[in-house]
Amino acid sequence: GGGGSRKTTLGKSSASSKSDRRNKELAVKFEQILSSCVDTKRYPRSEVYISCATMNDDGSASAVLFNSIILALVDAGIPLLDVFVAMCATRLDGETLLDQNEVEERGRGVECFVVAETKEKKKTDGVKGHIGFGSNENNDSDGLQRIVSYDISGGKLALAAVDAMLRACAKGCEEVSVVMRKAMKKRLAKLASTTRNM
Repeated sequence: GGGGSRKTTLGKSSASSKSDRRNKELAVKFEQILSSCVDTKRYPRSEVYISCATMNDDGSASAVLFNSIILALVDAGIPLLDVFVAMCATRLDGETLLDQNEVEERGRGVECFVVAETKEKKKTDGVKGHIGFGSNENNDSDGLQRIVSYDISGGKLALAAVDAMLRACAKGCEEVSVVMRKAMKKRLAKLASTTRNM
């Protein structure tokens, strides 16, 4: 009897320690990245404490977690230098897959995690001299400012494949940034209307 339960305990402990190690690595990585995202100069004597929990991991959990942290910081009124967005990708069977699901993550491909700073594109009104990016005035996407951090793991890739993964992640960050900005603006507008009614 006792030996069986001991094996189960050891099995859980081993899996738990691997998960704990991964969580600690992710926490260190996020702390390094977020320290360059938060406007710490405005509140030099303040400390920001972030606690997260993954309720369900259907894939790309690190990107989802990072993006959730950014949204929570904005909701809490913590000033950010800009909108920072994360994206995951995997290179599997010669193809780059963005925002991979759980099955694709287990496919033993090379994985990439990217955090990018994005800038909201300003639309022009056709008047010369106004700020605008690109030739498409109705473009509803954000522009990539810079890649803040990236991590590639799980194998070796040719330089061209690494470049393709980073470009795909950057494009994905631009698309996710549009959705996040809309959510932030909606939330901030709601908060502003709540404070006006007080």
